[in-house]
Amino acid sequence: MDISNNFGTDIIINKLHLDWQDAGPTKLDFVQLGVSGSMTNIWDSNGNIYDDTPPSDIGPGLEFAWDSTPAARTINSGNTRILLFNFDPDHPDIPAGAYFLRVTFGGSANCYLDASITHP
Repeated sequence: MDISNNFGTDIIINKLHLDWQDAGPTKLDFVQLGVSGSMTNIWDSNGNIYDDTPPSDIGPGLEFAWDSTPAARTINSGNTRILLFNFDPDHPDIPAGAYFLRVTFGGSANCYLDASITHP
């Protein structure tokens, strides 16, 4: 997902909610933010955490805490960043169905965006 910051000030991803299809051995492996060719892990940066039961909630006081700094989750004003959710590469068959994402921004933005996709 591409996120463009047209807010006028920097925005920080504060919380993520991902509702995904629960089928077989599928699990959320990591979340990254960045630009093509330069992505940074913002959740599961050490590679030993995963979520195998949807929904996934990441943020303060939620199911999973951030393991990245606020700076790593910041999208500067006027910039576009790619938000990438990676499911377990050992099981490449992502289940068909609807996927829903809510990204909540903290700080002066104090807003959220919703997105959904249906995988064939």
